[in-house]
Amino acid sequence: MRRLLSVLVLVALSLPALAQPAKPQRPNIIFVLCDDLGYGDISPFGQKRFSTPNLETLAAEGQKWTQHYASSPVCVPTRACLMLGKHTGHSPIRDHQFDRALPELAEAPTMASVLKAAGYATYSVGKWGIGGGKKDMPAHPEKRGFDHWFGLYGHSDGHVHYPDTQHPIFEGTKDVTEQFKDSYSTDLYTAKAKAYIAEQTAKNPKQPFFLYLAYIAPHMAYQVPDGPYPTGGVSLPLMTNPAQKNAWLDPTLPAEWTDWEKRYATMIRRLDAAMGDLRATLQKQGLDKNTLIVFTSDNGPAKDPQVFRSWGPHDGFKRDLYEGGMREPTIVWGPGVVKPGAVSLPSAHYDWLATFAELAGAKVPSGTDGLSLAASVTGKGVQKPHDFLYWEFHGPSNLKTDREVLGRHGFPNTGPDPWGDQQAVRIGDFVGLRVQIKDASTPLKLYNVVTDPHEDHDLAGDPKHATLLARMKALMASEHTPQPGNPRSYEAEAKAIVTTAVSSGPGITTLAGRAYTPPDFTTEVAPWFGSSVQHHSSVELLISGLAPGKAHKIGFSWWDWGGRGRTQRVRVANADGTGAVGVVPDTELPAWKGKRQKPQELVVDIPSGLSGTALKVLIDRIVGPNALLCELWVYEAEAIKPGKLEGEAARIEQLRKSAPTGFELLFYSDLGEK
Repeated sequence: MRRLLSVLVLVALSLPALAQPAKPQRPNIIFVLCDDLGYGDISPFGQKRFSTPNLETLAAEGQKWTQHYASSPVCVPTRACLMLGKHTGHSPIRDHQFDRALPELAEAPTMASVLKAAGYATYSVGKWGIGGGKKDMPAHPEKRGFDHWFGLYGHSDGHVHYPDTQHPIFEGTKDVTEQFKDSYSTDLYTAKAKAYIAEQTAKNPKQPFFLYLAYIAPHMAYQVPDGPYPTGGVSLPLMTNPAQKNAWLDPTLPAEWTDWEKRYATMIRRLDAAMGDLRATLQKQGLDKNTLIVFTSDNGPAKDPQVFRSWGPHDGFKRDLYEGGMREPTIVWGPGVVKPGAVSLPSAHYDWLATFAELAGAKVPSGTDGLSLAASVTGKGVQKPHDFLYWEFHGPSNLKTDREVLGRHGFPNTGPDPWGDQQAVRIGDFVGLRVQIKDASTPLKLYNVVTDPHEDHDLAGDPKHATLLARMKALMASEHTPQPGNPRSYEAEAKAIVTTAVSSGPGITTLAGRAYTPPDFTTEVAPWFGSSVQHHSSVELLISGLAPGKAHKIGFSWWDWGGRGRTQRVRVANADGTGAVGVVPDTELPAWKGKRQKPQELVVDIPSGLSGTALKVLIDRIVGPNALLCELWVYEAEAIKPGKLEGEAARIEQLRKSAPTGFELLFYSDLGEK
């Protein structure tokens, strides 16, 4: 099979394109997006423990952007902001809203649709993750501006590097997993990209192309290929040797390294080899003098960034707004297009739509937040700087970082959701940042990230910065557009509590919080993605209407959308949060290992000693990312008899299906009672 698919690429690359096509006047554009690659993970940006020589060559021949940011500290919002040219305060996809669909093109043109309208051929290879569910594929790349797409549709499909039935790969809308099940992701995507370049150039040498190449390395799982990267450029096979799959570790790495260290470095060096191969392909096709490559990453490093100093000179990692979580190793290459040198302009991923539109002679869609970087890229004209850059994010930090290892920044990494709501603004050399936001009055920290890239010295107390801080705080209010179903603590309306009866049936109490409709478990994508109940988050629920002096039981169900067993911790407290008592010992909640068939259920006694007619229930996510609470109900102990739970759960399910507006469960997530 290796031989067969090697021929496929050789045939594609031996088409008449080799006969030096006429160059289009506008540049071809290749945007390369890696996954979880930290600022310090490649040698042009300071990696010392292993080298990435091909990326060093690209940086030497092109530009190294030292102050370029992702649009978000996690992958899916970054991809949405990239495609739409919006920052996270305006994006329809934020936080951990995995697999939420991009809006229709009439509402929100994409980078691809803008370039396609300008006459470009458009092709996407690799991870998508912003298309809605795989069942109907409502925002398939080919419905969002791409002529053709090959890759992984769902967000979690990109968590393994060899496709399988649980992580399928598609050619357009056709599932081709069986054909490519032994293919290593980096090799496969590169081969597909090279084949497309050759085919497109042969078919229409005068038409410029846009290629969005979205690798999934070095994201976990930390899987490796079957052997050295094939030599010869055009001879890259699409398939690996099944018997040696996930077995080859780069032999140039020190023998005393741990297995994970070798795997992580091997994955990054494989990306480096792919970039060298892509450069060689463009040279062989005669396209190198009129093709622009942007190489970057979607967010900061994810696992043990202190091992390789993956955050570079910064602090922070995936999922937080410190520099290491968003500052990306960015290289812009293109002999004949790019003026070589270093670029220190503060900029972000959401600038590239406007940049590519200018290079293509296209109009930038209204409502975008980006700024064209064309003057910096080409060295022609005067570059306008940003007035400000803006980010927001809600989510936990659950990995060891400099803050925990070295005690930085005064925010102890305690609990599953220490950072909560976060906002950041950059103006000039300064970043204003706040995490663990309780309300709009939460103060900012202020750092000069040019002279203090590690953000060790908070300047917020210096009176000379009062005006700057006031402006940053005003921008945090004005640049955030509220998102339906996803209120933030710094919005005034986030303090409101809505109370409603879950049902009128006996024994079921009133829950207070935010509106949320439980999922239909027959679908593949849970609709809480985008709700106030965020992936990875802890949840607090206020239960009111309890009968005084009565014993109660609490029942709840949870769903593991990834099919991987996880655990949670459940505590019950008084309404004011005092007297918390665990009702399920840590890590003992049984986890579902099925195939998305139904949620799991458990009923336990509410501990004695808690008083009043209202209680607070706290569900902590303590192990793994995938098990989430679905429903919660409370019974008077005497209202349910042994053996009746199954029937009661069925009755609740029927209520959900028959209710005119759906069965509403109201959540109050992360903020507690206001």
